[in-house]
This record gives sequence, structure tokens and C-alpha cells, in this order.
Amino acid sequence: MTTHHSRLNMGATRASSLLTPVILSLRMQSQGKIATHEHLEAEIQLINEALNYAKLNPNDCIKLRLKLESYDAILIANGLNYQERKQTIQAYANDLCTASLQKQAA
Repeated sequence: MTTHHSRLNMGATRASSLLTPVILSLRMQSQGKIATHEHLEAEIQLINEALNYAKLNPNDCIKLRLKLESYDAILIANGLNYQERKQTIQAYANDLCTASLQKQAA
């Protein structure tokens, strides 16, 4: 059974998942380029790789994915290239995981 809270998380994740492609497309258009399916797949892969570093329960992974996708959209909007975003996102995921593990240990 789906709870109200989990429906909100799924809705937020879908909204965030839509944000990154829109910002990526706008950013590339401003450079005279077109965002392709491969570009969008690369963004999904970037988030998935960062999540592989997370050793959290599934509910925390949903929250972490939402944070990472939102952060990725912000980094795209600020003009960071893929490699810069990848490094920044992975560091952010590690920081979030460390903070979560410390919170669980307390």
C-alpha cells in the first residue's frame, strides 16, 4: 500500500527528474546545441554512479536521488561541464551519506 508520504516523494522525484532535462536543454540551446537522448542518459548515469556510493536504506536513496537530481540541475544552470558536475555530485553524495551514517550512529 502506498502511503501519502511515499506518494509525495514519488511526485517530487518525478518533478526533479523533469527539471534536469529542461535545464540541460535550455543550457545547450543557449550554446547553439541540441540536447540529445544521449545527453539525458549521461545525466541519469551521473546520478546512478553517485548513488552507487550510497549505502543507505531504499527510502533514503529516494531522498538522496531527489537531492542529487536537484543539485545536478543547479550545476547545469551554473554552467559546470559534465566532469565538474560528476565530481561535485559524487562529493555531495558522499557528504550526505556520511552525515546520514553519523546520524544513525548517534
